[in-house]
Amino acid sequence: MLKALNVRFVADTFSEAPTDISGFATLSRQVSKRTAREVADELHALSRRLAEAARRDQATLPPEELEARKLVTAWGAVSYEALTSDVDR
Repeated sequence: MLKALNVRFVADTFSEAPTDISGFATLSRQVSKRTAREVADELHALSRRLAEAARRDQATLPPEELEARKLVTAWGAVSYEALTSDVDR
């Protein structure tokens, strides 16, 4: 269920026009394992910072000033041949 929820969120976000507080980014590059590890570490750090900021906001702001937000990231090796093999079906 979590996978389906995240896939739906990503599809919906890609379909909407970006705003100053929402949108998406996509990037594909060939990188070393060292660089891949650095990016993964940065994504984990971002997740921790967002969780801390959310806890702070929830502890200090009234509920009417909060809104539900979601961040989905995926970072991993990719085979474009495998990804595109069933796209046109």
